[in-house]
Amino acid sequence: MKERNRHGAIMIKKTIYIFFIFTALLYNSAVALASLPKSFPVLESLGLKPQPIEYPFIPQPQNGASEKEPLYDLSFGKITQEQYLRVKAIFLNKTEVPYSKDKVYFLTDFLPPQMQALYGMGYNTPFRKLRGFDRFMYGDNLSDFSTDDEVTIGSTAFCYGTAWNTILALQARRPHITNFELGHFSSEIAEQYLLDDRYGTEVQKGLSPAFGDLFPHFRQNSLGHFILIHVPIYLVDGLVFEKEDSHAHTPFRIISLGETTKSLRVSVKNHFGEKVIVGHRRLIRVGKEKLPKISQVAVYGGPEGQEARDFFGKYLADRLTMTHDSSLGGGIRRNAEFLLRIHFNTNLDGRGVIASSPLKQRRYFFSAYKGIQFPPIELNCNDQLGEPLENQ
Repeated sequence: MKERNRHGAIMIKKTIYIFFIFTALLYNSAVALASLPKSFPVLESLGLKPQPIEYPFIPQPQNGASEKEPLYDLSFGKITQEQYLRVKAIFLNKTEVPYSKDKVYFLTDFLPPQMQALYGMGYNTPFRKLRGFDRFMYGDNLSDFSTDDEVTIGSTAFCYGTAWNTILALQARRPHITNFELGHFSSEIAEQYLLDDRYGTEVQKGLSPAFGDLFPHFRQNSLGHFILIHVPIYLVDGLVFEKEDSHAHTPFRIISLGETTKSLRVSVKNHFGEKVIVGHRRLIRVGKEKLPKISQVAVYGGPEGQEARDFFGKYLADRLTMTHDSSLGGGIRRNAEFLLRIHFNTNLDGRGVIASSPLKQRRYFFSAYKGIQFPPIELNCNDQLGEPLENQ
């Protein structure tokens, strides 16, 4: 009898434990999905019933992530050919995923191949150490910058470059899939081109956003100056595509515009005590000049560029960028990076993928999300960073 009572008590405890775990999971899922819009009027007007989904985050030692980064998509289920064509038109008919009445479609199926390929990916390149570089950048007065006449140079992906490359992909008229140039460059260069009226226009208040619009985020300092800190790309129904920051573990992702703005406002207030101002610009379908490639304007050029070519060798300096940006953590972030050209292809389903060549560039990408398919890659490899660029 006592044994039966003890067994019954254990079962009750297990049931209560499972109930609390299940409740916690439901709560966390609800909080996560609450970051997305509650309705999707544009998509719903097409007769679709979008279902938000979140890919589970799987911590991995190599990606360095300490917190969960949300990664969302929308499931449309099976759709009609008319619905397929109308959604495809929203995204400028850039997708190469064909129609099938038996296929379950997702929002990402309708994005351009480059965005499909990068979605959910982190980006981590090998790094190269060069001696004499600090002295080349800053002259003989190194006390404020470094105690060692050596610097490590690599390539990072971030929001300005993601927006810039995406605009170029949307502006391209030729059928082939354009490549991306990934690498950090100055926010001043981003402002000079992404915010210039030669290439786009400010969208008036009250007008509905459209796919490809940019929402530049600025912090306003005590002098009233606006400093560009983030540029997400608008998709549809309040959703944006972004590279949250330059850290390797933060993915190219889909998130709500409201959520990314809220997160930035908290960070900027905590670090600077300043406000965040959000703009709205349109660089496609406005009859403006086409953006130049990043490598045409962001590399270390002019007389200094010639000196850089003499110092590093032409194959490095041609795509070398120098930046001096303020970081959200405070202080000045001084960068020297290479622009890497990333090539794309499509798989048998028509989805964009990162090409396996030139020179195994896929090894620079990784995914930390269950359900995002990607083959294993080697990180921190010993490639000479400049060498792949000679053959691109």
